[in-house]
Amino acid sequence: MTGGDTAAVSVRVQINSKYAGQPADGDFRFTRIWKRVCGRLRSPILASLPNRLRS
Repeated sequence: MTGGDTAAVSVRVQINSKYAGQPADGDFRFTRIWKRVCGRLRSPILASLPNRLRS
């Protein structure tokens, strides 16, 4: 949690798969910021697109 009503989640993931028959491999990172509204964390108020990490 970044504060009483806000949470930040940063994820790094390595994917090895295929999409539409083509390789979709790589290391990716994305971030979500969540806000508590009426006692519940709501859908991300800020979401970054997945970023492919460079070697």
